[in-house]
Amino acid sequence: GWAPTVRATLGAEVEWQVSLICSRPGAPAGHWHSDGGHSRFTYGEEGESAPVAYALCAFVPLIPLAPPSRTEGDVCHGSGCTVFWPGSHRQPACLQLGAAASTRLDAVVCGAPLEPGDALVYDYRTVHCGSPNQGAQRPILQFTFSRRGYRDRFRNYGFHQLFYEDG
Repeated sequence: GWAPTVRATLGAEVEWQVSLICSRPGAPAGHWHSDGGHSRFTYGEEGESAPVAYALCAFVPLIPLAPPSRTEGDVCHGSGCTVFWPGSHRQPACLQLGAAASTRLDAVVCGAPLEPGDALVYDYRTVHCGSPNQGAQRPILQFTFSRRGYRDRFRNYGFHQLFYEDG
């Protein structure tokens, strides 16, 4: 499982959230983004400048995800998948360069193939985007694990929780 990786990266006291992301048939490619930016949670407790992960994300597809294929020169995305720019979590400026990483730098990798229930775990700051959906619905569970004290309320999740109240 991913629990040892999460604990080794974030420590023993971890908070978590889960959401369902669903790309519908005909959905265009998403915009390049990171789920979280570089913030006070990016640096250690003593203020050291070496970046450390403050949150990890695990994508768990509920359908098989295949990488894009080429047919007679055309790219076929099928139901699509998420595309990542490895190493982009290390530099805040990378957030503005996602499209260039894909089209000019050939620096991105496909987050597929994945079978239902597989997990792809990445640093919350990693630049990524969803590919177009030319097939069936693409439901993915997104688990977010974070160091104690960090909670994503503005970028991805909002203030309303379905199963508990903050106290």
